[in-house]
Amino acid sequence: MFSQEKNAVLQKAKQDSIRVIETKPMGRVLNSVSTNVEPVYEDVISVKGELTVSPDEPPVFPGGPGALAEYLEKELIYPTEALHLGIQGVVIVTFSIEINGQATGPLIITDKVGYGASEEVQRLVQSMPKWVPAYKQKVAVPVYYTMPVFFKIRK
Repeated sequence: MFSQEKNAVLQKAKQDSIRVIETKPMGRVLNSVSTNVEPVYEDVISVKGELTVSPDEPPVFPGGPGALAEYLEKELIYPTEALHLGIQGVVIVTFSIEINGQATGPLIITDKVGYGASEEVQRLVQSMPKWVPAYKQKVAVPVYYTMPVFFKIRK
């Protein structure tokens, strides 16, 4: 597991007083990409000076988890060299979902593919449509969201 990288992200999030929502693999494979959008870990953030354990409503990709998987499947460009060499793997990315729903600041935690896969995942995050932001007490709050993007070649 990527525990050192995860700990670094969690420490940074605590310093920035931003919630971390991490995801775990669900094993769903769509064409050349598999993704998971099930939040399984949350960390403490500060909302107006008060510590909050979890948002009342987590962020949601427009259309829900299935729409996120469809977006990634449709928009992902598999790195040509990795495809020709038969390289498969996972890229784990953390990004912020701001109070306006914009996905910003993608940070690659792990890249087990190489050949430009990190840059492709960063491009996908930066071009995402606006999410429905997380809410705490009916106030939008920024969150960090961590998810794996699996690069898998269908045969």
